[in-house]
Amino acid sequence: MTSKKSEKWYFKRLPSAESQTIAFMEKVRRERKIKAVSDIRWDGFKVYLRYASKGYLPPPNEHLEVLVIANITVPEKYRRRGWFWRYCQMCLSLAKNGIVIECVLNEQLLAALRRNALFEEYIEGNFFLRKQNPNDWPLILDWTESPHGPEFVGKPRHPNQIT
Repeated sequence: MTSKKSEKWYFKRLPSAESQTIAFMEKVRRERKIKAVSDIRWDGFKVYLRYASKGYLPPPNEHLEVLVIANITVPEKYRRRGWFWRYCQMCLSLAKNGIVIECVLNEQLLAALRRNALFEEYIEGNFFLRKQNPNDWPLILDWTESPHGPEFVGKPRHPNQIT
């Protein structure tokens, strides 16, 4: 059993927000936690994550395992370059059932999530991205131009995959 202090040191020494996210998911699965939180920081990236194996979403989805992106800061030089969409894709590959993007306050991100049919807004400003099949790579991303600059737009793998 590791102490919280050594665990924080271990996470912070990992060289990216992505590798810290993977380590967080490994930890919660190893310890069979029902709920857990992590405050990830690396080189200007800040991500506050929650993990829930049940009880986070309203019925009928209350028994799903999700990774919740509760707060995120992306350094200015990496904005509008696709990092957030790729991070969502990675998180979706780690969670069994999907990811939640919680309390979106950024107007540009809110508009982008609402334009993307794969993100279900279950409460205003809160989105659920469901993993279609447990073993599938979660999203196919296409590069498109929008009035706000280039962005990635998720598309289902097969035309009949989203109901």
